[in-house]
Amino acid sequence: MLTCSVHPLPYHANPAEYFAAIRHAPGAVLLDSGRPAAERGRYDLLSAWPLQELTVGPSESGREFLQRLRENLNQLGNASLPANYELPFAGGLIGYLSYDFGRRLEQLPARSRDDLQLPDAQLGLYAWALISDHQQLTSQLVFHPRLAGGERERLIALFSQPAPAANPGFSLKRPMQPD
Repeated sequence: MLTCSVHPLPYHANPAEYFAAIRHAPGAVLLDSGRPAAERGRYDLLSAWPLQELTVGPSESGREFLQRLRENLNQLGNASLPANYELPFAGGLIGYLSYDFGRRLEQLPARSRDDLQLPDAQLGLYAWALISDHQQLTSQLVFHPRLAGGERERLIALFSQPAPAANPGFSLKRPMQPD
């Protein structure tokens, strides 16, 4: 089995500091542990620029879509983490299956109104992640072996730069006027 490569970064307790660098990138995703308010969360994970974006088709059954997810995951291939790394992700799928996706798998009553117009399922196939471990107080980039070397170097350079300046808080310049 192929092995992922890992590049250490300075630890940041707040994932927003790293996420600021990719927040507008295609497929940007942040799985926030909720620290420090949530004591149980151990890992924050963020990524962007998925190799594939997979959305369930209008007439695609749930089983067909799940099979398509399996096929794309198999194309990425299995990879292990280097010895002595306990991380929750070595590349793969990140996204969501909505409650409404369940109607593609089982006969369920249609009680809700589709007011958001979001796909029933949308996932990305990711070959890298930045993972912060709040128990070990570490942050590292994890690269799946299928990720091109040039992309690894670009990501290392991106996350080695100082974080962008925070946006100033919102304030009114004059009192609001009715329309």
